[in-house]
Amino acid sequence: MKTIIIVVIVAVLAVAGYFLIKGGYGGSSNSSGNSKSSTQAPAETNSVTISNFAFNPNNIAINAGTPITFTNNDGANHTVTADNGKFDQAVSAGQTATITITEPGTYSYHCRIHPSMKGTITIR
Repeated sequence: MKTIIIVVIVAVLAVAGYFLIKGGYGGSSNSSGNSKSSTQAPAETNSVTISNFAFNPNNIAINAGTPITFTNNDGANHTVTADNGKFDQAVSAGQTATITITEPGTYSYHCRIHPSMKGTITIR
């Protein structure tokens, strides 16, 4: 009888430990806040902040003809340059710049000065 009780206790602890490690029953909780998703949906905004040498959000979706404002909070100059050459806008340190895209599609862009800075604009 004692053996059965010990086996049941070990099984309960193992199941509880599994759910504790997975972050709950759904397994989607991440208490460290470091969750990264490669399929992140585009943000519904027309404002992009440049800070710490990154575009934030780096993936937006807007309607055609909606102006997009880029605010450079870095101490360095940046650009917003379409990979396909459709736009190329300088954004000086501490300044803002606005672009407007009227053609629907997905536009990947980067900073010509700092090529590791990248983003995507989806125009509906």
